[in-house]
Amino acid sequence: MLSPDLYEKASTFDAEYVTSLSDLLGGVDESWRPIDLASVLSGTLDQPKPELLVRTDGRCLLYRGTVNGVHGDSGVGKSWLAVRAIADIVSTGGRVLVLDFEDVAPSFVARLLFAGLSVDQIAQRVDYRRPSTPLDPLTLSMLLEDIKAREYDLVVVDSLGEVFGLHGINEDKDAEVGPWLRRYARAIAEAGPAVFLVDHATKAADNPLHPSGSKRKRAAIGGASYLVEAVTPFVKGTDGRLKVTCAKDRHGNYRRSEVVAYLVMSAAATPGSPLTLVAPEDGNDAPAHPVVMAARQVVEVVRTSPVALSKTAARKLVTLRTSTDNKRAAIDYALDKGAVRSQTGYRNAQLLIYVHPLDEAPT
Repeated sequence: MLSPDLYEKASTFDAEYVTSLSDLLGGVDESWRPIDLASVLSGTLDQPKPELLVRTDGRCLLYRGTVNGVHGDSGVGKSWLAVRAIADIVSTGGRVLVLDFEDVAPSFVARLLFAGLSVDQIAQRVDYRRPSTPLDPLTLSMLLEDIKAREYDLVVVDSLGEVFGLHGINEDKDAEVGPWLRRYARAIAEAGPAVFLVDHATKAADNPLHPSGSKRKRAAIGGASYLVEAVTPFVKGTDGRLKVTCAKDRHGNYRRSEVVAYLVMSAAATPGSPLTLVAPEDGNDAPAHPVVMAARQVVEVVRTSPVALSKTAARKLVTLRTSTDNKRAAIDYALDKGAVRSQTGYRNAQLLIYVHPLDEAPT
């Protein structure tokens, strides 16, 4: 029991008595102690750079030792971005922990095999868990010991909505969301790996870049978070393309609202490489991408047609064997690139007018 005299003197913030008080109470938490800023002031501390989930040009999207996130509409394919990250890490000798609150093991393994990983790679370097009880301090302690022992590069949590449901957390309430993210997600990240939270996008039209629910989700991001949208939806056996937009990058390597990558699924890809994460400048320009190939045909049929073509007419003249969605995306791409332009014709029909070759910058 502390004496009234010690309490009174400690309350004056006299250093000697505060030290005595902290010793008696078992010590002050390390997070409240001063941090040596010498390395920052001397300029020797490097600005954090993303090191995981690599694009084809070598730049990455995820930060180690921090909480990162991806969100999008249900069924859009956001979990495929996590699959791409896992495949990158495992194929280069790293290790991944997956906390799957939504899927089942056979489905998850099938995705990894589709992404090109071997049975041995998955068995040796992917730790898959499917919790059915809430994460508590004791379980967290076990996870942190595993992380230290196995040196995971990435911890995937899929999905955050299911996590909150299991824990009885209302995702709209800051007072419930914030403590869980600080106590658990941040603690895992501080053990070393990148944490990758898979979540749903908001339905609010005024904040399209935000995940659903509490603003504490955004505040918890210590690395970067991304919005995933379907350009051409992922469907088994067909080509698809997802757009990845920066929703937040705490370290400023990507700008908010910047399109940072396209995740391309190719049905015609060589075995083991159906998923490609390409830089935005290559997202539509990859020579083998069906949207680009179709766009080149769109520009050519518009250029050579003796009459102005509607979008529907131009689409029907594309002979490339690809989906109708890809052909529509090809017309939009040609318009975006300025290779063709739209002009209002008879009865307000939107006609396509040739401007310049697709691969040629406008003069």
